[in-house]
Amino acid sequence: MVGMSRRVALWSSLAVLRAPPCPAAEPQASYDRWSSSYNALDGGEAANALGLDRLRAEAVGRCSGRVLEVGVGTGLNLPLYDPSRCSVVGVDLSQVLGGGG
Repeated sequence: MVGMSRRVALWSSLAVLRAPPCPAAEPQASYDRWSSSYNALDGGEAANALGLDRLRAEAVGRCSGRVLEVGVGTGLNLPLYDPSRCSVVGVDLSQVLGGGG
């Protein structure tokens, strides 16, 4: 976990660079717009041809115990978890979950 002084330093660095603020609603709205096509992109034929489905299954297959999937999105990985080996909690910025593919 990043300490408070480190967070302040990071935010100060962004201010010095004049980085524009990115409110949570902005990326959420963007994701909400394209979430319905996410599974076709990340879990579709192109992703399979690149071996992403195999890599995803391999990574998820290593999980055990209590799992926190941050950025769960449409839940593309959820069927890959073995319920006898782990329990999964998924969180996401977007409120449009499970709506893909």
